[in-house]
Amino acid sequence: MNICERVVEALKYLQEAGLSERQLTSLHHRSTETFKSAIRYWSVNRKPRSRSLDYANRLIFIAREHRKSNDALDVFVAQAKSNWPVVKI
Repeated sequence: MNICERVVEALKYLQEAGLSERQLTSLHHRSTETFKSAIRYWSVNRKPRSRSLDYANRLIFIAREHRKSNDALDVFVAQAKSNWPVVKI
């Protein structure tokens, strides 16, 4: 599975698991983000740039860790932001 497919899978999982669009936006380098726009963007096979790759890593990390432990999403959002700091543009 390529990075784009992994991100789409993570986004769908996180939406079902209850990640809010506020939380999703906090993980993104732009000021707003929706599940719909994120899934549309990542549904095209592309080679992500640095900021997008960090965003992808945050999403994949949160989905993976939540699947393993089912702890509160906020815990993993904070960890992901620590591992891959968000630089807003």
